[in-house]
Amino acid sequence: MAARGHGRRQQRLAARPPYRLESHARDGKVVYTYADADGCKCLYVGGPKEYSEYEHLRLLRQIAADEAWGAHVADMDWDLWGSAWW
Repeated sequence: MAARGHGRRQQRLAARPPYRLESHARDGKVVYTYADADGCKCLYVGGPKEYSEYEHLRLLRQIAADEAWGAHVADMDWDLWGSAWW
C-alpha cells in the first residue's frame, strides 16, 4: 500500500513545473509550492511566513553574488584591454 501511495506522490511531483515557486489558494489562504523532482524528489510547501524567509534568503544570495562580482571586477587587470578608444 505504501509503495502505491509513493508512486502517486512521485507522479504528482513530476506533473509540477520543476524549480519554480508557485502560489495557490487553499481554504482561503495563500500556499506556496516548489517542486524539486531531481534533488530531494520532494515538494516544498509553505505559507506567507515561509515565503518571507525565502525572499530574505534570496536577497542575501543576490547581495553575496553582487559582492563577489564586484571583487572579481576590482581584481581584473584592466591593462589587458589596452587604452580606451573613446
